[in-house]
Amino acid sequence: MLNKIPSQISFGTDQQSSYKFDDQLSIRTGNFKIAGFKIYLQDNIICGIAIIYLNIGIGRKIIFTDTYQNRKYNNQYEFDIASNDYIQVIFGHYDQKINQLGIITYSGKQEIFGIDQGKSFNYMFMGHTFTGCNGTFTLNSIQTLGFQVQQLPKDYIQQNLHPLLEIFYPSIENNHIQNIEQMNTRQLNLSEFTILNKSGRQDNNQKNQNELLESELIKQLEYQKFDYFNLPFKETQQQNTRFVSNNNQKKNQQGSATPDLQSVGVGIKIGIGLFKLITHH
Repeated sequence: MLNKIPSQISFGTDQQSSYKFDDQLSIRTGNFKIAGFKIYLQDNIICGIAIIYLNIGIGRKIIFTDTYQNRKYNNQYEFDIASNDYIQVIFGHYDQKINQLGIITYSGKQEIFGIDQGKSFNYMFMGHTFTGCNGTFTLNSIQTLGFQVQQLPKDYIQQNLHPLLEIFYPSIENNHIQNIEQMNTRQLNLSEFTILNKSGRQDNNQKNQNELLESELIKQLEYQKFDYFNLPFKETQQQNTRFVSNNNQKKNQQGSATPDLQSVGVGIKIGIGLFKLITHH
């Protein structure tokens, strides 16, 4: 995993009597990169600085702040950075003021200004560069400096730092593959899935179950309350029995009467059919 990259770096010692400048306020509305430095030296001591920016959109260079403009100095040095090159390392020394400032670009161009006196500083973040300078200064010294940390453009990384391309600018295809791998290695948790109208379906299922139970109870109550002795075939059987009894009496009396067996058989069949229909057998 990559270490966390800061959005800004700063070094030096701030003092209440210092003046302030902030080029970030000027470059935030456009696409700028640092294209060089102007360093003012007095007896090898850094006494002023100006940052040269390149407006990438129109190809024009501009200086927003010059801390030593219109003052006398022994030497002025310019450090130019090509349009297809970027700052890789910023280092140096400081105590009450910045005594030394060193710069190295990704192409290997480098320069050191001032003397190595005081506390050292060194900043480098691979795949990133520095822009948007701000700081504090006095009439003859630089108290503090700060720079925004910015990721290098994709086309520059692709041409010059290709192994870093997939780290800083991962492709959509690789992102898709990584997502699939994460899904494959992850245990499925059904509780994470959203079930639409889950409560509604549960209510319907419960309602159906209740209706089935009520239907069974109704059937049971119907079977329990049904008076099988009042079935038609029972009554017919009783009537036929009385008919047989009367015929027997007549037979005994007359000696020649016979029961109507066909009527008895029909009554029994009707009764059995009704019983099967009711009990579903």
